[in-house]
Amino acid sequence: MNATHPTKEQVRAYLDQRGRAHLPPPSPDEIRRRLDWRCERPAPSSGLPAAIFLPPTLIHLGALMVLAWICLPFMPIDRR
Repeated sequence: MNATHPTKEQVRAYLDQRGRAHLPPPSPDEIRRRLDWRCERPAPSSGLPAAIFLPPTLIHLGALMVLAWICLPFMPIDRR
């Protein structure tokens, strides 16, 4: 969920203005509206789990590990 937040200066100016008004505090929805603070729902995913889209770096690492295990029996052994 993405949210936009007001700057510190906007919040301070709003609180300063509210302090001088001598009115009861507004509802949270009214505060969000005045400060342009809203939450946006992310777009629905395609339904496929993200785990099947491995980053290329992990695929490369896996290929190198398989190659190392295949070549391991053919490596010369240094026995001193």
